[in-house]
Parts: sequence; structure tokens; C-alpha cells
Amino acid sequence: MLSPVPPRSPRNICLRPVHRRSLGGPLRGRRRIGSIRVESPAGPSRGRDRLQSTASLPVVSNMHRTTIMIFFVAPLLLFGAGCKSSRPISDTNVQRMDVEDLEKELSRRRVQMVLIDVRSHEKYAAEHIPGAISIPLPDIRRGDGRLAGAKLITVYADGWNDMIGQAAAKKLLVLGYKNIYCFHGGIELWKDAQKPLVTAP
Repeated sequence: MLSPVPPRSPRNICLRPVHRRSLGGPLRGRRRIGSIRVESPAGPSRGRDRLQSTASLPVVSNMHRTTIMIFFVAPLLLFGAGCKSSRPISDTNVQRMDVEDLEKELSRRRVQMVLIDVRSHEKYAAEHIPGAISIPLPDIRRGDGRLAGAKLITVYADGWNDMIGQAAAKKLLVLGYKNIYCFHGGIELWKDAQKPLVTAP
């Protein structure tokens, strides 16, 4: 008959204390994340830096990709917008006409000139140069039947300090009209030259 095995005495159990080792010991480069031990050959701090830099790589790439896209696409958009718009118009593109030239053109029948008073309809009705039609600056548009077939278009406003005439001439050029002139001085210069004025009914 087998005799029962006596239980082990607590003295027979050997307990080894667990010593915490400093970072300078054999465990250098080892870190515990929860219950998982992560080892990095470069040590704890350098390994952490490497993990952080690796995580930030996609962000840097996206930033670079966006910057490159803006750098190349923006000029193309500007170029496309420039192709759709008309060429730049400045004051140097507007031809000027004086009193003698205007009077000569008004007397010539073989050249079809349209003289436009670009002031308001009220000012036009009060007084205007004979033969002029009333088209205020905001009403100037492409395809106006009154300007169809015109070989020469001259605009005028109130006087030397009135820039509406210059603006109207540039607007006509932008809309594609040809042979545009501005009678600088307008009504004031015409009066000073003692030229006749008429009123609208």
C-alpha cells in the first residue's frame, strides 16, 4: 500500500526577489507597454523618437504633396483665366481726338463715325454735341445695334476732369470694338471752342 506523499514545506520553496534594474543595466533599450515588452536597439529615448518620426512621415508627405500641387496648378489656373479674358487695356490704348478732328469727322459723310455721349440721359437731354447719341457708360454692351457697322467710334463726357469718357473708351476696346477715340475735354472744350450744342426733345 502506497503511503501518501507529504506536502511540501514552505521552506522548500525558493523565492527569488525581482530586482529593478536601472536604464544603464542589461535592460537598456527595453520598455514595457502594458504587458508587452518592446525592444529598440537604440535605447528607450531614441527608440521613442524613431517611432514618433515614423508616425509623422505621412503628414509631412501630404504637406509636401499639397505644396507641390499648389505650386504647379496655380499658374495653370491663372493662365487659363488669362486666356479667357481680353488683353489688358490701359490709357495708352485709347486714341485722342481734338475739336478740329471731331468737327472734321462729323462733316465727313463717307466715313461712318458714331459719336457717343456717355453721360446720363438727363445731361444729354439738356445739351449735347450735334449728331451724338446717348449711351451712358453702364449701358455700353457688346452687340449694340446702334454701333453695328461703325468704322470709327468717338466718346465724350463733361470735361477734362471727367474720367467717364476714358473709362467708356476702354470698355469699348475690351468688348472688342475697333477704332475707338475719346474726345477729351468733352462738353466744356466744345463750348470753349464756341461750337454749337443742341438739346433733346
